[in-house]
Amino acid sequence: ILTVNKDYTQNIKENQINTVEKEKITTVKEDYEIFANKDLNTIVKRDKKTYIEQDLSLSVRNILLKYVQKDVSDKYLENLFIQVANEMGVDISNSFHLDTTNVLYEGVNEITLEATSGISLRCGGNVATVDSSGIHFNTPNYVKNSGENGVDGSEVIHEGDIINPMITNHYSTAITKQLEKTLYIQAESTLKNGRSVNVTLKGLDANGEIIAEETKVTTIQKNKIFQEFDIEKLKKDNNLEEDAIKKYTGNINV
Repeated sequence: ILTVNKDYTQNIKENQINTVEKEKITTVKEDYEIFANKDLNTIVKRDKKTYIEQDLSLSVRNILLKYVQKDVSDKYLENLFIQVANEMGVDISNSFHLDTTNVLYEGVNEITLEATSGISLRCGGNVATVDSSGIHFNTPNYVKNSGENGVDGSEVIHEGDIINPMITNHYSTAITKQLEKTLYIQAESTLKNGRSVNVTLKGLDANGEIIAEETKVTTIQKNKIFQEFDIEKLKKDNNLEEDAIKKYTGNINV
């Protein structure tokens, strides 16, 4: 037992090694400071736990580097605030998943989202996708000038619409069942003449399942879309019996 009433100073010119076979407890009633003029290394073979009842302040003058071989989990019971004076970058080799109630991005100048393939905004069954070929909307109700908050329709350059698409026979009569060996998908369009579109014909069985499908590329001429399909070839390519297809449907995609 060593009892010191006031100051206790040790001057060691070279190394100091302390070996404790079991526990070592250090109790300091007030401040506890460690000064290392060069490196300070802490090696722990098993677990290390630090309990702090009040604040923790970490000040690094140069670079802070953390290296973890496995997973890292941070849990904050209240708020987390990160302030970066210059730039902040996150380099993730695989996926990035953010699960939250609300997300708000605020940029003084602009916010840019960049992707190699495409960027999609999805809400329910509605999808807006931006890729190298353009902007695509997949929705049953596209409103160009909605009263909801957002971009006003007058600010959007709208290429055009596909109007009244239908499956017809040679006489342009709308049908859903096969009566002839050739069917047609046609529509009116306000898209630019010469524009290419994908026209798809689908064959459905008695349960409404798609059992045959063919897509062709056609060109808009005189504001019309008109594409022919060989039904016998469609059945043959999908190894179907003569009466396997009970109904036809289709769609036109820009």
